[in-house]
Amino acid sequence: MAKSASLELVEYLPASFIMYCLRLVPLRQATRAGAAFGRLVWRLSPSQRRTACANLALAFGESMSLAEQRRIARASCESMGKTIFEFMQFPKLSRDDLLARVRFVNLEAMDRALAMGKGVIAATAHLANWEFFAAAFASTGRPLAAIVRPLDNKRLDRHVENLRASKGVEVVPRGVTLRAGLAALKKGKVLAFLMDQNAARHGVFVPFFGKPAATVSGPAALATRLDVPLVFCYSRREEDGLFSLVFSDIIPPCRQYDSEEENIIATTADLTGRIEAAVRERPEDWLWMHPRWRTQPADACDEVSRRSAVLGGWLPGEEAR
Repeated sequence: MAKSASLELVEYLPASFIMYCLRLVPLRQATRAGAAFGRLVWRLSPSQRRTACANLALAFGESMSLAEQRRIARASCESMGKTIFEFMQFPKLSRDDLLARVRFVNLEAMDRALAMGKGVIAATAHLANWEFFAAAFASTGRPLAAIVRPLDNKRLDRHVENLRASKGVEVVPRGVTLRAGLAALKKGKVLAFLMDQNAARHGVFVPFFGKPAATVSGPAALATRLDVPLVFCYSRREEDGLFSLVFSDIIPPCRQYDSEEENIIATTADLTGRIEAAVRERPEDWLWMHPRWRTQPADACDEVSRRSAVLGGWLPGEEAR
């Protein structure tokens, strides 16, 4: 249900005031304020706590103590707060400011993919600060279009979209993805998908921490059908306050099955496995508050993630061939 204009304004005004205040402080101070905000969310939002702790228990089980699971859940809330407050700093951050706060790892792999002249599909995740990743990458002059879910508040959504665009990130709203995404690839751009959230009925089931997880199949579908290079990338928050922006080598889509559908599911599983590895490396950086496993197949079994999957809205068919 769409929000009323008055409710949107009530939500927008305090958010706008906070964004203005954050422009007056240095980035490191904003990061500390964001961590404090995350701790406040942890204390005042029992639903977020329950979801984060339940997800960690599902992912790690008895291999991780309850105390460690709770510590990671709390740190995840802090990381979310940091990301939000750092993003609000964008109006004051120049290209040089952004690039001074990141280090690129294997960026040459992305350059090799771009040099192929077909565009690039970048599969990524909500790790550390994905907004900073996009802005810093675009600040290098490499063309980037990112698929995003519009915010429910239209006023806030316009503001956030303008912040992204001011850093050179083209926004592709989810819902008009196919046409705009294909256009971005034809122009030789990097098309980024955040593919670590519950895709519900629009996804395929692949293992994530050993449990079936409904996952967007778009990156794998496009790489398979259009022969566009595919790269996995993510950000990692380092102890020195910088971000490492990590890129995989070019990932060849699976071709071992006779069925295109099976190949797409297998490639989606590969990408999800890479996300899992990155989360295991730095679990505090991931959004454990998200209900990742909410959608489940009717009767989960070992092969359900492959055999009972229903490919969703990002299989473009003849239009994308």
